[in-house]
Amino acid sequence: MNNFGNIKDQLLLAGINIELWGIKDSKNINSLEEEISKWECILKIIDGVLMRVVNIIRADIFYNSSDWKTYNLREVKQVFNDGHERIRNLDSSVSEKIKLGEKPFDAVIRWIQEELNIMNIININYCKTEEKIEDSISYPGLKSIYIKHWFTAILTDEQFNSAWYIEKQDDKSTFFSWNEI
Repeated sequence: MNNFGNIKDQLLLAGINIELWGIKDSKNINSLEEEISKWECILKIIDGVLMRVVNIIRADIFYNSSDWKTYNLREVKQVFNDGHERIRNLDSSVSEKIKLGEKPFDAVIRWIQEELNIMNIININYCKTEEKIEDSISYPGLKSIYIKHWFTAILTDEQFNSAWYIEKQDDKSTFFSWNEI
């Protein structure tokens, strides 16, 4: 339900104070408009409340070495173009928005191919789906419904790269590293 007029007007009409947006770890209204234009979320009125609805994949990525050690890929931090850093402590290796119409399994494959540069067959297992309504850290005052699809992936010796992975985006770089568990 994104075609109901100017997003800023809708937020203000819903009583959301966007003056707090774009400060510290929060994003600005342009970021929300970009998410909507890329079909990474929608705005929807639910029980009279304007909400952001986001489908997300959460995946834990593992590697089992030949010396019986298990490693888990973790997102460490995001470094924004303006120099500030956001330390990450996610409850999974990966968190990625699913585009409207994309299947969760396909989103996991897309992320692994794009960010880890792995193009061959990947051992991926579906775990569960959960839905939560939370206050958005990115957009203070805007409630968000997060539909999280959980997966695990296990990389082979050929797919594993012991170096840091860096995801570069227009506004930031995200750093991932392997932790022995």
